[in-house]
Amino acid sequence: MEFPEFFEFIFGPIDAAPTQIITTMPQRLFSVEGHVPPNFHHVTPSANREVKNFTTDKKDVKILKFLDANPSVVYISQGTHGEYTKKHVLEIARIAEKLPDYGIILNVGKEQRLQPSIKKLLDQSPNLLYVDWASTNALLRHNSTKIFVSHGGLNSVFESMLATVPLVVVPKAGDQWHNCKLVHSRHFGVCAETLDGDRIVNAVRYLDGNALVKRELQRARESLML
Repeated sequence: MEFPEFFEFIFGPIDAAPTQIITTMPQRLFSVEGHVPPNFHHVTPSANREVKNFTTDKKDVKILKFLDANPSVVYISQGTHGEYTKKHVLEIARIAEKLPDYGIILNVGKEQRLQPSIKKLLDQSPNLLYVDWASTNALLRHNSTKIFVSHGGLNSVFESMLATVPLVVVPKAGDQWHNCKLVHSRHFGVCAETLDGDRIVNAVRYLDGNALVKRELQRARESLML
């Protein structure tokens, strides 16, 4: 379903609609397919532009200590409702093994209770730290964070742009698949599609220090800050 068909499905014939329809997807960042009617306006999204710092909380102190000890960090988070099976954890352990020069921070989320066998697997990786919560805003803005492996939710995409940290997107549902393709086509990162260890490792190596990706993220950040 193309862009105008989707909105007509939701709102009815939008060319004849008396109301103004507003989207928080800036047209200058993401192009849309098809005709955009005159009553459809793009505005800057309500992304959180506030720079958050780490607190003195024990969890924050632990994360900050890890970041300070590792000059290059890959941050992995699949969102609030992210779930990590044993298969996922094996792939993440492979990522940590194949990227020994990187620290890996895995945000498992507050809602997931890792099984002892899965915790044991994670504990075997000396360059991996797993936490049940992290401030993505503060973490992405730390100088050590080089790559953000995300599910590709819109908030995560905007946080990546604001921090100019390249994305590796592993979508799960909804608009995340579309966002994944957009991130890839606009050179904000790589659409990995699946949490495959080898694919993520190759994406990290491609993105870290990539001048084109950094430049496009900087342009996106400037657009969001208008």
